[in-house]
Amino acid sequence: VLYLTCDLDGVVFTFTALENSTWQFSRLSKFHRDNGKDCFVLRQENEGSTRWVLENQSGQPSVFGTPKYSGHGPPFRGSPSPPRGMWTVWGCPFILSDTMPQRDAIPSPFTFEVPFAKMHFHEEGHLGYLDIEVFNVGIEDEHLDEILLSLRKVLVNLAQRPEMVLLLRTDARAAPMPSMRHVRKFLAFIQKEVGTECVLVGRGSAIVLVPSTFLGTAVLRLVQLVQRMLPAPYPQAIVGSMEEADAFLANIAKEYPATAQPEEYPESLVDLRNEVERQEVPDNQAGKAEELPIGCGVPVCEDEAKRVEKVSKEEDLAAKPGTTSTPWFPFCACG
Repeated sequence: VLYLTCDLDGVVFTFTALENSTWQFSRLSKFHRDNGKDCFVLRQENEGSTRWVLENQSGQPSVFGTPKYSGHGPPFRGSPSPPRGMWTVWGCPFILSDTMPQRDAIPSPFTFEVPFAKMHFHEEGHLGYLDIEVFNVGIEDEHLDEILLSLRKVLVNLAQRPEMVLLLRTDARAAPMPSMRHVRKFLAFIQKEVGTECVLVGRGSAIVLVPSTFLGTAVLRLVQLVQRMLPAPYPQAIVGSMEEADAFLANIAKEYPATAQPEEYPESLVDLRNEVERQEVPDNQAGKAEELPIGCGVPVCEDEAKRVEKVSKEEDLAAKPGTTSTPWFPFCACG
């Protein structure tokens, strides 16, 4: 697995090796992949070329990412691999690495509440669960902004941690009919602010809604309209009870292991690791641990070491400019 990390906000895309020296974007739901969406591939520009590109093969192929330098990374299964280090993707700086980025989880469980809704989040292993309950209270602009901001923090944090995915359950049985102004704000939020994160971590959503009244029927039709206008990159269901919602999401949760799978190292790193493990420890050093200085035994790129140190200290989130904030919606619209 290779990790492509945005230098601006730390969200991580993963790529898995295929045949013929190609690596396919793999951090998306099976539902989204089977629909032919966001088929991103790292490949050589031409056969035998030392120049690599990141190409969107959903519909008409188009290149949207290139490395800063030509060349190959460590060989993998006897074939070239993409160069590690700096890339430009969607016009923004990214880093391609063999090593899974590490980020702290936000404190959980936690509950955030505004007058019209309550949001509860908790994690179980690599699964994040987000429960939203909507009350029969009028929606004010500032309260909608507050809960959307809290939702964005959850999505971005999960997107920064490559092993994490998210399941959502929304209890909308008491939901009021929102104004079209608030509907448009929600659509803009999903499309422009968290579209990337929805693809990377979203794996399923269940909405509990009982259209037994005129209001309930109106809300149901509005939800269905929103789903048609902005199809989600993961399975969705509208059900009549919390038990049905839990059963729907539990079936999806079975697809994700409780613990992370071991990383698969490039061949060059496997050889180095095996060589280190074969080294015998002198009797007079047994049981002792000694800190080795940088450059002792294993070559270290000074620039890379400084970059890793810099990235590890960047904790503040920055909004993605330009097209990085809206990658999945336009690609969903491709044929």
